[in-house]
Amino acid sequence: MKNRIRQILSFLLTALLVSALCLFLYVYNNKSIQEVGQGVQGLLVLEEEDLEAPIYLKEGWAFYPGRLLTPEDLSYRSTEYYLFYTNIGEYTQLVSCTNPEAFHGSGTYVLHIAVPETPSVYALELPEIFSAYRLYMNDSQILQMGDPYPETYRSCTQNRTVTFEAAGEITLVFAVSDFSHFYSGIVYPPVFGLPHVLTGTQRIRYGLSVVLLTLGLLTAGVSLYLGIRMKDRKMLLFFFLCVSMCGSSSYFLVHTLFALPIFPVYGLELFSGYLFSFFTVLLHNRICSVDRRNRYFSGAVSGSFCILALIYGLCSQWLTAPLIQAFSSLAFGFKVFVAGYLLFSSWVYYERKAQQGRPLFYASVAYGVFFVWDRILPEYEPIYGGWYTEWGSAVLVMTIGYMLWHSMLLAYSYGLVFAEEQRQMTRQLSMQSAYMERLTAQLSDNRKAVHDFRQHLHTISRLVQQLPDSRDGSKVYHELTAYLNTLTYQQSLQPSGQHSPFCKNIAVDALLQYYYGAALEKGIAVHICFALPDKLTFSDTELCTVLGNLLENALHACCQDQVSAPFITLSSQEMDSQYFICIENSYNGIFQKRGKQFLSLCSAKERIGIGLASVQEIVQIHEGTVEIYPMEQIFRVGLVLPLSK
Repeated sequence: MKNRIRQILSFLLTALLVSALCLFLYVYNNKSIQEVGQGVQGLLVLEEEDLEAPIYLKEGWAFYPGRLLTPEDLSYRSTEYYLFYTNIGEYTQLVSCTNPEAFHGSGTYVLHIAVPETPSVYALELPEIFSAYRLYMNDSQILQMGDPYPETYRSCTQNRTVTFEAAGEITLVFAVSDFSHFYSGIVYPPVFGLPHVLTGTQRIRYGLSVVLLTLGLLTAGVSLYLGIRMKDRKMLLFFFLCVSMCGSSSYFLVHTLFALPIFPVYGLELFSGYLFSFFTVLLHNRICSVDRRNRYFSGAVSGSFCILALIYGLCSQWLTAPLIQAFSSLAFGFKVFVAGYLLFSSWVYYERKAQQGRPLFYASVAYGVFFVWDRILPEYEPIYGGWYTEWGSAVLVMTIGYMLWHSMLLAYSYGLVFAEEQRQMTRQLSMQSAYMERLTAQLSDNRKAVHDFRQHLHTISRLVQQLPDSRDGSKVYHELTAYLNTLTYQQSLQPSGQHSPFCKNIAVDALLQYYYGAALEKGIAVHICFALPDKLTFSDTELCTVLGNLLENALHACCQDQVSAPFITLSSQEMDSQYFICIENSYNGIFQKRGKQFLSLCSAKERIGIGLASVQEIVQIHEGTVEIYPMEQIFRVGLVLPLSK
């Protein structure tokens, strides 16, 4: 019950924080909200102080539906043409206001701007205008994108900025046509102001777009490399997710740098946006371990809508208003399905694996809340950054990326620990094998000694029997004595199967015996003077790990090239409440260091560097210290370990 209450509170808190962010963006990052007054019935009056900030020309435009007019037409015959006043973004079709069944067509937008009488240079930033237009400034044409006339129609859009000098009154005339896109006319408001003011805003937007696109592509590249190298399907899906997000969110940068036709660019751009949802659902299913039936159903729905969006985008020039409305309703339903599915599946995963599923649950809540506010505040148009749905997508991608990278790093750390444990086990097996070999040799020697001893007994017994019967008993006695002396001398010449114990601890002594023998086999001089105090708080496993890793490093260093007269020295000393261990070995004088960490010079397969880190970790747990002193030809490691009182 407490967990359920905690989940509900987490849901509400996340929704509250995201809602606060949405309201903050709406107030401070919205083209629709500005202190400067908007146009009224085709006229916008600006004072000199109004020009200190960008002015978004959103309201009060005069619109002439079905007409491609020039300043000359407006000067002499303006009263002959039907017009009405509209706001930019109020309609997404050129003629929907007069004929709901019509979709493609032409129209003319007109706005008069009254500026100070002092001549000055002004700038006009033009967003994408769908899908071809001519721009007139007072009586002159200053820009053309594509060809708006039906007989020679050619679509072309681009974000552009024009500068001009003016004083008094400026008349802007946009003659626009569209016969190829599902948006028509001016959908996003132009921006008017002084050049340096507009340039500052543009640089911020360009910088953000470049940084986000670069990070997205770098993340995608690294994910692709890791996915292929480690054969990780989640990483490969994350690569496609990043690529699709870059494709759908880089529109501002792309349409600023290039003048592009409607077909097929906008169809592919629309497709990449829904492709992002498709890969999000697939990756979400894998992370949450969704059952097969729901996984196939959600993947089929998402994939089918992606194909539908691609067909819709590529066939936009043949669409009708009912088809546009039908696709819009389907798109809304699909987004509701995706947001609800992500939220529900992450909730189930959160209940099943609370710690692992928490970030994804929060991200799904944020994604859903961003989507809701996108519907509540449709007039939000960002100055910097993306729309609400793009913010939600970014949160989702970052969270999924964090979870994948975290699990990969966790798996890598587990792999290192496993490798270290495997190395420790290999060393223990080697020690046991060496011990068994010595034990077998000793048993063989014992059997041989027993067999030989029987023969010696027979000989001694025979000599003893000859003593009473012998005429010269002293001679037999001397033979018996000589035989016994010879036998004693031969026994003294028998090689010892093992060095005398180095310490009383059986496990540590076995370890020292193992490395002592291994070093002698490689021609390394070894000197061990080692004793363990009773007050040492280390367990046998920890002692063997510490000493084994240090001796292994020393043995490896002595076997390197350019090492003359290799040696290893192990000594210990107890002083007051501290215990000192010192290991010295010869080496070739080459070592690598990163900060305070000494790096391994051997292959990654042997993991010697991991052993040194393991030593430091164990010693630090017991509040001891590890000091490393690399000299010209001697490498010294000193341990200071506390003793219990």
